[in-house]
Amino acid sequence: MAALAASDALRRYAMAPPAYAQWQQRLRLAGNRTAPVIDRIEIAETRFVNPETLRHGISQKEGERLDAEQLAKDLVLEYSQGDLHSLDYSVVGVRDKTVLRITPVEKPWGPDYLRFGFGMASDFRAESAFNARALYRRTWLNSLGGEWLFGGQIGSRQNVATEFYQPLDLRHIFFVRGAASTELRKVPLFSGGDRLGVYRIQENRAEVDAGANIGVWGQASAGWLERSLGAVLDSGPDTLLNSSARVGGPSAALAIDTYDQPFFPTRGYKLDASFLDVRYVRSSSGVPLEPYSRGEVRFGAAFSRNRFTTLVAVEGGTTANGTLPLGDAFTLGGPRHLAGFAQDQLIGGEYLYGRLDGQYRLNFASPLYGLTLIAGVSVEAGRMNKQISEPSLTGWQRSLSAYLGANTFLGPVYIGVADAKNGKGRFYLIIGTP
Repeated sequence: MAALAASDALRRYAMAPPAYAQWQQRLRLAGNRTAPVIDRIEIAETRFVNPETLRHGISQKEGERLDAEQLAKDLVLEYSQGDLHSLDYSVVGVRDKTVLRITPVEKPWGPDYLRFGFGMASDFRAESAFNARALYRRTWLNSLGGEWLFGGQIGSRQNVATEFYQPLDLRHIFFVRGAASTELRKVPLFSGGDRLGVYRIQENRAEVDAGANIGVWGQASAGWLERSLGAVLDSGPDTLLNSSARVGGPSAALAIDTYDQPFFPTRGYKLDASFLDVRYVRSSSGVPLEPYSRGEVRFGAAFSRNRFTTLVAVEGGTTANGTLPLGDAFTLGGPRHLAGFAQDQLIGGEYLYGRLDGQYRLNFASPLYGLTLIAGVSVEAGRMNKQISEPSLTGWQRSLSAYLGANTFLGPVYIGVADAKNGKGRFYLIIGTP
């Protein structure tokens, strides 16, 4: 009714029917403009990234119309490889040709990268863990993009590792890899909630495998793994025996990760699966060992609505045959893995575990490095079978915790409190990735 009352005043803005029809036709023509035919594709000059790998990662073909949507997806995939500071394109006319120009800008600090990290975890009861690490990464050793990594860590868990990774094609789909490492770590043994003893686990390993990358989301591989495993009593009663052996066998792994953030994801899922079939065991101690197999699957998912995020995690591991040595056994206990129990309090040859987290984003610009501060609660349940430690803790064990978390320049930070019926109420603090 109001529009009818103002019709006389609005009539001066009206268009004659022929003029209105012409305006609509122009709109239709503008909306129906066809994409140009690409006559030539050019890749700008680079310092170390092979331009041919970029070209093979772009599905646009010369002589066909530009598919801008698919091109954008291809550029995101290539950029995610981590070697480029930026990646853009333009369509220009050169004489009578239409040229698609791809402009990669490499990171100025490549192709050599040096990274440092720090991790700390404590429940203010048992022994705390501190680790400092460094990693050197050398990329583009050859035209296919071979990489060499060398890293080390000192602290509660000490190791030195090296790896050579070689893609087999310009699209970096298939690869081969060789790796070697040595590590020393401590594993506690609990009984009745008290620490009975501590073992030092020495592991030397060498492996070769081959596999395929699944886009930017994952990787599948299979190969052969050789290891020497030693378990030496560091503290505890003399009735606990030492053991050492050399083991070897085929291994396989699958990793898929679509999380939008590594530590506090708001959407996506993550899957990690591994299998090891030890075909031979050569024991060099008085403890007899037999061939065994070990399989483990971990799955997580994140869902969000406004400031609320729900995280689901399910894990399981089993021994298809034989008995796992201490160095290969599964563990439960500690923050984010039955937080109401001590770190690695439950050790055995078979386990199931589940966790449900509810997180609320308190703000989107916390004082901690300008990132989000998160409050969360976590409900956990797990059971360990074929126990090596805590033989009395059979059946499902439950834990409830509440925490504050944030991303910082040192990595994720958690501070929380947890309790469990068969555990001991404890506070915990995590800085970085210990």
